[in-house]
Amino acid sequence: MKIDEARRAIASLESAIEAQPGNAGLHTQLGILLCELERFGPALPHFERAAALAPHDAGARNNLGTALKELGRHAEALPQLELAVTLKPDYPEALNNLGIVLAALGRYREAAERSRAALELRPGYAKALRNLRLVYQEQVPLWHFPMMNDARRNAAFDAAIRHAVKPGMRVLDIGTGSGLLAMMAARAGAGSVFTCEMVPLIADKAREIVCRNGLDGVVTVIGKRSTELAIGEDMPGRADLLITETFDAGLLGEGALPAIEHACLELLTPAARILPRSATVTGMLVESAGLQRKGWVGDAAGFDLSAFNDYRPASFQQQLSLGPGCRPLSADFDLFTFDFQAGPIAPAERVLEVGVTADGVCHAAVFWYRLELDGARCIETAPDSGDSHWKQIVQLFVPPLELRAGQTLELTAAHDRLTISLRL
Repeated sequence: MKIDEARRAIASLESAIEAQPGNAGLHTQLGILLCELERFGPALPHFERAAALAPHDAGARNNLGTALKELGRHAEALPQLELAVTLKPDYPEALNNLGIVLAALGRYREAAERSRAALELRPGYAKALRNLRLVYQEQVPLWHFPMMNDARRNAAFDAAIRHAVKPGMRVLDIGTGSGLLAMMAARAGAGSVFTCEMVPLIADKAREIVCRNGLDGVVTVIGKRSTELAIGEDMPGRADLLITETFDAGLLGEGALPAIEHACLELLTPAARILPRSATVTGMLVESAGLQRKGWVGDAAGFDLSAFNDYRPASFQQQLSLGPGCRPLSADFDLFTFDFQAGPIAPAERVLEVGVTADGVCHAAVFWYRLELDGARCIETAPDSGDSHWKQIVQLFVPPLELRAGQTLELTAAHDRLTISLRL
């Protein structure tokens, strides 16, 4: 509708409403027209009036809920849309709008259920498909797929699990994901495997996968954080083996240390093994203008944009390949080793003296880690480490450093149990 036509239509409806203020249909028409022009604020009182005049009309409740949703008033929109669905259960638009509001309120599992219900009523419904995909993307990050397809990782864990599991053993797996490691433990002969997943949508899918693979008699998926598990409630007794792969590119960001320590105190037998048993974080100084452009800005198109650096990330993930575009300026150096079997790990800080091996401009330090699964098997996330799904962590030096071969650079490495950082 053209602007002039819309103005005339609005004026005509406003005149009609003045003559018939109790006509719910006129208020609805004007509200819809205003929404088509994205004037949700002016539309709202007309939808409110229509809902008051026709309190049992599902369409009126859906319109009111939709306007509130578009204005960001999700908590107010929720009861209106729930009422619309109660009044008319086979209402795909209201179901999908309810799904959008539930997602905005963080109730993703229910949001997905409503959008799926809308699609059952109207297969191919584009808005419901879009909302369902947005919910899945929010709750199931893309990295799950390369992780599941990481053949080297899978083979290393499978071999270590086969070596660690004894017949009849009780196993705890923290961070279910697809259920892959838990099913490996079941296949290796565990008597029972308890695996926990804090994302409800993922926990639901893991149960489906475990059942599809015929292992639901051995593997129990628990939809909780591991730190919420209790013996006698979620597990009949303490576990003899802990398996976890709750490690991000920076090792600690998914809360692996608190989860492992809680499990040792509350969920494992005193002699229980932990797989992996340790990790060592390794760094390197590099010259890479390309990496600098990923997380820092100066002049662009003749303008000074440097004030935007107030928002630059402390570090970022990047799949690195060492070579001319990312040239090493030092040998590898170890930052920290974490022994998961040894007990609580406190925050730490240490000074490193790093020898410079080549002249160049040091734009960044990069680091990665080596997971020791069981002494015989390991997984390394270093640059150029084949098909690994893990990236490396880049921490830029601003401004970059002019370095000469043979000099020693003093760095302080620190971790707070969740992040690792370097500073000059």
